[in-house]
Amino acid sequence: MAGMKQYNEFLQAYLAANSGLPKQKAYTNAQEKWNIVKKDQMAVTNEIQTMKQQTAKKKNTLDSFFMKASSSAKSTKTDTDSDTGASSTIDVQTSANATTDVETNTDVATDQLPKVHSTRAQDEVKAKISVLGSEIVTAKKKLDSGLAADPPQLRRTMRIKENELAEQQKKLKKLQGNVQRQAKSRLKRKAELELLSQKYPEINVPRPKQGRPPLEEKQSDLLETIKEIATLGGAADDRRRSESIRLCRTLDDLVAELQKAGYHISRSAAYISLFLIDGIRMKASVMAHQDSKFAAATVKYVHQLAAALGPSEVLFISQDDKARVPIGITAANKQAPLLMSLEYKVTLPDHDWVIAQRHKLIPSVYAVCQIKPNMIGQENAVTYSGPTYITIRSGKHDTSSAYSHGLDFNQMIELDEMKNAVKTVDGIVKPVLIFSTDGGPDENPRYPKVLKVAAHHFKHHNLDAVFCITNAPGRSAFNPVERRMAPLSHDLAGLILPHDHYGSHLNAAGKTIDPDLEIKNFAMAGQTLAEIWSKQ
Repeated sequence: MAGMKQYNEFLQAYLAANSGLPKQKAYTNAQEKWNIVKKDQMAVTNEIQTMKQQTAKKKNTLDSFFMKASSSAKSTKTDTDSDTGASSTIDVQTSANATTDVETNTDVATDQLPKVHSTRAQDEVKAKISVLGSEIVTAKKKLDSGLAADPPQLRRTMRIKENELAEQQKKLKKLQGNVQRQAKSRLKRKAELELLSQKYPEINVPRPKQGRPPLEEKQSDLLETIKEIATLGGAADDRRRSESIRLCRTLDDLVAELQKAGYHISRSAAYISLFLIDGIRMKASVMAHQDSKFAAATVKYVHQLAAALGPSEVLFISQDDKARVPIGITAANKQAPLLMSLEYKVTLPDHDWVIAQRHKLIPSVYAVCQIKPNMIGQENAVTYSGPTYITIRSGKHDTSSAYSHGLDFNQMIELDEMKNAVKTVDGIVKPVLIFSTDGGPDENPRYPKVLKVAAHHFKHHNLDAVFCITNAPGRSAFNPVERRMAPLSHDLAGLILPHDHYGSHLNAAGKTIDPDLEIKNFAMAGQTLAEIWSKQ
């Protein structure tokens, strides 16, 4: 109870001393500061006294201002009562003039005050310097008074804190120097732009709308250059005597070729430029969904809840279905645009049509997100790293549903490779389960089947809580599993999964004539895909 009382006193003192901060930011900063000093009672007491002095200083400043104003009013009233008619009129006018002068001077002084910008990084470093300084002073007092339980250890700790204090002071000096250098750079750039505008007035034309100009305006022949790279020598054997073609270039190769040609373009911009209609749609501004902020805030609060409970209590899973992988044709054809290579050759079939209907595999990806310990209230405690579990189903004989995801979860938690990530030290599933999805019909928590499966997990595994969260349309890219799925397509570039390993199950018209053989061939294709992804 004494510790809780001291914490409340510390919290109230911090909030009073930092009343200008937003409420959530103030509570977060107070918690971080408390975590630093809570083990040293002397340091806590010193911090509380320091913050109370800051609060009193602010209050005294305001009180002195209002006391001066009230004393001025009282003196004016006394002079008015003691003097006679004419002189009282003169005194009142003089007092009124004096008051007007004070108010005018106050307004002028307020207008002349420099604008104070927020310096969050500097404030954090200053807070650390203040805490380290108080800890060092407390340690010195203990040594001088002979109250230290272990003087040698206290001296070593004090030297470590002194070194850390020197580093923080050096960091603060660097941050303050950066402010001056950036201000100087902005002024220099502004002067250069003004000089260019005077020298070349034709370029000083306002743009019709705000924002960075499109890439096509600055580098108008970009698309023509990409076309030349793609078509120059990129074709099959002219006389069709072999199945030799030039290998499809990757996106990295394209960016390297464009940079050699003198273009300054990022990897994502090059990717978007390969799509004419979709690229234009992506570059144009899209109206945000009406629930996007609400959904983002909900996801943020759930991340903070996971951080507060810690990695030993929470199992955070981000799940999604990857794009279906075709069988019998190049598996990555549906994943990315292709460019013909200029330098080397490979042998591939001269066709890419679909072998038969629904000859595809459905990969379901489950990404377990690790949670950093001791990061209470911080949403970035939920990381993008962790083990990944992938199930592969036949697109013709099976489907992806809420029940299939439930079955995958039960299989995943029994794997030895996932034991440390999904279970506690007692060998049971962590008591709080969080599913993060992109809102598909087989994953969205607003559908009854998804809720039914979640309730089954809650009862079967004796959990304390189950959370199913999803982002608004247009924000599925923020789902952590998307980062896990991106490298999977890289291994499928140029890969052809076998569709007839045990013999063809299709006739000349592409119809299935042997269902049992078809299931075996699908299983072999899925096993091949699983082996490829397991090597990552």
